[in-house]
Amino acid sequence: MKTKIGIIMVTISFLGSSYVAVESEKLEWGKWITLITVGIIGIYLIKRSSKEEILKVLEEDFSLEDLKKVLKKATKEAENIHSVDPKNYPKLIEENLSPLLSEFASHRELIKAELGIKKFGEIFSHFAAGERYANRAWSAAVDEYYEEAKRALQLSLSELKETLTLLETVN
Repeated sequence: MKTKIGIIMVTISFLGSSYVAVESEKLEWGKWITLITVGIIGIYLIKRSSKEEILKVLEEDFSLEDLKKVLKKATKEAENIHSVDPKNYPKLIEENLSPLLSEFASHRELIKAELGIKKFGEIFSHFAAGERYANRAWSAAVDEYYEEAKRALQLSLSELKETLTLLETVN
C-alpha cells in the first residue's frame, strides 16, 4: 500500500512541478517546493516499503542454505524427468519441478538482501533461463514436439546447475 501511495505522490509531484514551471513566466517557488517535498516523501515511502518487504522475507527463517537445498532438489528433479519418456514431461514438470522453481523464485528478495544486487543479477539470470527452458519443455511436450522438449529440459538442467554453482560459491 505504501508503494502505491508513494508512486502516486511522485507522479503528482512530477506533473504538478511541470505544470507550475510552465504555468506562468515567473516560477512560484512556494508551490514548486511543496510539490518537490511531496515527491521526496513519495520516494521515501517507496524505499521504506521495499525494505519492509525484504525484512519480511528475512523473518521467515529461510536461509541461503535452504535456498540451495530447494535448488538441489529442483536440479535432481529435472535430471529425473529428463531420464523418462518425454510424453510424461508435462505432468512431471507441473507436479514436481514447477513447485520447486516457484519456491526458489519466491525467496529472491533474500538473495538480493544477503548477496547484493550484482550477485543477485548473476544468479537470477541463469535461474530465469532455467525456468524458461523448463516451461518450454513442458509446452513442447504438450504439443508433442518431444525432441524439442528433451532439448529444452536439458538446457533447463544446465542453467539450474549453473545457478546452483553460483549460489554455492558465495559461502
